[in-house]
Amino acid sequence: MESLTERFNLVSPTQDWEYINAQETNEDIEVLVEALEGAELSEDEDYATMLIVVNSIDALIEPGEPLPKVWDRTVSLLRRNVKAYEPIIDQFISLESKPENRYYISKHLLAEFPEFDPDAKPAAEQG
Repeated sequence: MESLTERFNLVSPTQDWEYINAQETNEDIEVLVEALEGAELSEDEDYATMLIVVNSIDALIEPGEPLPKVWDRTVSLLRRNVKAYEPIIDQFISLESKPENRYYISKHLLAEFPEFDPDAKPAAEQG
């Protein structure tokens, strides 16, 4: 995390690395998305960077406003490597059902990845 924090000029409101965000502008997040699109990150750096991107996009979401412009590229990256990013998707989607812990991005991830919906019944159970 230290190398990513220095490399991408990241800030954290706490000492917990999970809460690190980009400077909360589309341009700052785009730098991270570009790094994810390239092949320059290790597996651990890639995962941590995606977590930072998702947290950062969540910080930019304003109810009733369009999603940040990096959203489509981020979804594409998530889909491209869904197995590796599954814990991130699960983490945010599972919080959708807990209003006290809800992130703004949760419902958008759920819309893009309905297969991760913890409340959805398996096809065999639907009749």
